[in-house]
Amino acid sequence: MLERSTQITLLGSKTVQLLQALYRDEFLGKGPTQGGIVANDVNYRRASILGHQVKRNNTSAIAVVNHQAQNFPTLSTVGHDGAVSKLCFDKILADVPCTGDGALRKNSKLWENWATDDAIIMHQTQVSILQKALQIAKIGGLILYSTCSLNPLEVSYQIV
Repeated sequence: MLERSTQITLLGSKTVQLLQALYRDEFLGKGPTQGGIVANDVNYRRASILGHQVKRNNTSAIAVVNHQAQNFPTLSTVGHDGAVSKLCFDKILADVPCTGDGALRKNSKLWENWATDDAIIMHQTQVSILQKALQIAKIGGLILYSTCSLNPLEVSYQIV
């Protein structure tokens, strides 16, 4: 028989994996889960599918929303004293759109439509998303910038 701690497996999308990681300590008997996840996808269909995926986890620790990441709304929270303050996030996973050139090896059909200008076009969107992430992250928070591109314009040139 496996010990309880070895039975944790991360399956599915990045968001579902984050949700499982959020509940890891509670699952291991180390106390109740604190915090939550706001999952955003610009594509309505993918956001809807994600909503159905997380529904199976039977949790209220996640909200699935559908916004352009660079235009993600400013959220507010109301304190016990009634004061309204800007809601900032401890951790942000910015899985940005990209040219996908990192997947060319796996999907040779991408070469048919690939152009050098694609990275230049994507660059501004990626910068806008990263700027929004910096605006909504807590001071001292963590931003994980993720892309499947190998192009420096989409990866290392984004590092501040």
